[in-house]
Amino acid sequence: MSKDNERTPGNVVITTLAVIFFLVWTWTSYARWADFQYRSFDLAYYVQAIWQLIHGRFDVSVENVPLLGNHVEPIVFLFAPLLAIFRHPMIFVVVQNAVLVSMGPVGYSIARRLGFDNKQACLLGVAILLAPAAGYIALHEFHPEALTAPFLLLMLQARMTKSLGRHWLWFVAVLACKENMAPLLAVYCATFCVLERDRTFAERCRWYVWPMSVAAVWFVICTRVITPALNSGNIDYLGLYDRLGTSAGNILLNVFVRPQLIGQALLESLTHGNLVWGLLFPFLCLPLLKPRWILIATPILLQHLLSWRSSEWMIYFHYGAPLLPLFWIASVEAIAAFDRWKLPALLPRIVPWLIVVACLIAQLWLGFLSGIVSRSADWFEGGPERARKNAFIAQIPPTSSVVAPLPYLSHLAMREKLYS
Repeated sequence: MSKDNERTPGNVVITTLAVIFFLVWTWTSYARWADFQYRSFDLAYYVQAIWQLIHGRFDVSVENVPLLGNHVEPIVFLFAPLLAIFRHPMIFVVVQNAVLVSMGPVGYSIARRLGFDNKQACLLGVAILLAPAAGYIALHEFHPEALTAPFLLLMLQARMTKSLGRHWLWFVAVLACKENMAPLLAVYCATFCVLERDRTFAERCRWYVWPMSVAAVWFVICTRVITPALNSGNIDYLGLYDRLGTSAGNILLNVFVRPQLIGQALLESLTHGNLVWGLLFPFLCLPLLKPRWILIATPILLQHLLSWRSSEWMIYFHYGAPLLPLFWIASVEAIAAFDRWKLPALLPRIVPWLIVVACLIAQLWLGFLSGIVSRSADWFEGGPERARKNAFIAQIPPTSSVVAPLPYLSHLAMREKLYS
């Protein structure tokens, strides 16, 4: 029996813990939603877009851009049959969190293949779920980008098990989550094409060159065809970088002629934000020992750290999703390399424990655990207010055109005309 399928105490423990994480995350998300605590339009946008789609309509009034016009995320089409069956906005969050907790068992499997025993692999599998980034990704409403975390981990597992078909499957799944995954995947392919140069050229083509070509072509299609066709200037994401230059070409030029602009932006985001530190410290800064994974993460890191929008520098949102599996695998590979580096034999046995402890400390530092406790307390105290708001929106006919503030949007999203 393979290490992926063997029934061991560690496998049972990590699966049980994954179920517990799913229940806690999903309950907390539901409590926030039911108490009208969602503070963005994201869930409402996807619910209305898919609701319109299953009714043969394509307009999405919440943002005044059609599906794929805000971001190119074709993975959301898979939610259409689920919404048609369950007809509740929270089905998006339930599926998202169910997929997210799969990182625990997948991480356990990867750690076993890297030579860790059951206990160590279980601890490392728990660590990726216990990292504050994972919880904040799960609790920050719904975003297709959240799915990149488990999909990237599954892709890395397929590479480790030498399953080319599954590698392609999860590679395409990551691409389908958001257009900005294409540069990350291209750098991943280029990096390992060089690192594994001892393999035959034909092998590297199958594993890296052809996928890299697909990622590059997809990125061009997204930026030059789909986005211009569906988003005619309603949302300008390049404006997030206007302090670096007046256009994409000007920003690229300034990298060489005015590098101080880049340096100042990075200094501000690193000193005033906690995205990077909230990913490094729970893993004891071990990712720095495997810089290949930092290199692969660079396109996403720069996208967020160079933006003037301060929320992108913070770990409290979904922006850490594609970074979490990369920082985790870097940490696990670093621990696995301790033997080759002639470090004390005790280290590989105790470091997984230290990572779990560091994740718990980071939970307290970043306020995740206290947030869950306070959210549960608010649920039990907020019954009358919740009932009043539900009674109010129940009076609105499902065919009516509605203008609503952010907390109400996702509750009213299954209709043709909804405005914020």
